Amino acid sequence: MTRNRVVRAVLFLGFFSLYLAAGRSLGSTGVFAYDDAIFQSDTSRAVRDLTDRGADHYRTKVHPLFVILLNPAGTLLRKLTGSPLLAAVILGAGGGALCVVAAHAFFAAAGLGPTAAAALSCLLGVSTSHLIFASLPDTFIFTALSFVIGAWLAARRSGSLRLGVPAGIFSMGMATTNLGPFSLLFAAGAWRADGFRAAVRKSVALVVLVLLAAVGLSLLQKAVYPSSNLFFVPESFREDTGYMFVPHSAKRAEIRARVLLRHVTVFGLVAPRPLARTPEGSPVPWVTFHKATLADFGVAGRCAVGLLFALYALAVYGIFRARLFREPVLQALVLGIATLSAFHYFYGDDLFLYSCSWVFLVVGAVAWGLQGVSRSGRIWERAVNLLLVLLVVLTAVNNLGFLQGLVDLYRGAAA
Repeated sequence: MTRNRVVRAVLFLGFFSLYLAAGRSLGSTGVFAYDDAIFQSDTSRAVRDLTDRGADHYRTKVHPLFVILLNPAGTLLRKLTGSPLLAAVILGAGGGALCVVAAHAFFAAAGLGPTAAAALSCLLGVSTSHLIFASLPDTFIFTALSFVIGAWLAARRSGSLRLGVPAGIFSMGMATTNLGPFSLLFAAGAWRADGFRAAVRKSVALVVLVLLAAVGLSLLQKAVYPSSNLFFVPESFREDTGYMFVPHSAKRAEIRARVLLRHVTVFGLVAPRPLARTPEGSPVPWVTFHKATLADFGVAGRCAVGLLFALYALAVYGIFRARLFREPVLQALVLGIATLSAFHYFYGDDLFLYSCSWVFLVVGAVAWGLQGVSRSGRIWERAVNLLLVLLVVLTAVNNLGFLQGLVDLYRGAAA
């Protein structure tokens, strides 16, 4: 227990420092003042939501409780630091570091050894998705944090409504659609602890209690922050219908499926070279992975992708070898990936923007499968540990280079 606390303290301090430094470097270029530039993230709007009580908090229509849950802390940090941007970056860095710590707790609760648990936590921390969204102001890293907490509760505090309801409120507060994946994780824990029928009853109770609490908090938020919107009125959903994708041909349907598959399996973890373009009227370039392929990697990235697919194969082997497909938590992780993939096939423009929703679920499912391999003996366990450590090193080298490239791109644009 003491060793785990030391490891988690080191992980928190290390990743908080990394994200804070990255966020300050990106912020110094001035790019956070422009929405949509970095994978269509609303960085400018998020800074206002987090640190300015009197701002126009219109996106609470889809991020229902983001303002009431995080603006008080952001406002306090703004007063302490004297900088709205720094306050927002500190909040994001803290959320990202907590993700890594909570992931370590989940991997340990799932039965992984110390080396594998630490390596998988670091892999999540240096993944493209977490490295970007823990370093810039937005809602997405807090969605990831809520899912990591949900998975830990499923493995360690299975079926606890006392803990599940507050965590579910936080999760749904970051995005309305988060209630689906979070409920799957809760149901898996309840099934694990109390059986299928009890899991159904508890899951229905969770959803009802979370929705009732969210409605109440949304009304309170409207009173405290008059510019906020109520998430449960029909008008709140109209704007986002513009982000729906409808395939008008088999070719477009196939392209969308390929792009989504790359984002879910690879780009959320290992960064390819992004496409940068400057739309008419924009003072800064916009970056995206939308047209990237597996050929758009440097040496470290290609090695990392090859190793990643090897670990995917090992995880699948481990799941079937140890018959882990019967484990409710693994089923929830896989079903969460599937439902998010189906949803984002039809919703969303730049798919990387939503990658924080699924990256932990992917890493968690892989982790569970690698248990089945490690159980085969010490040699197999050491081999898995070695592969994980190599993947972390290669991914870190590739993704930190990618991040530095972004900083250089926006410094050049500002010059």
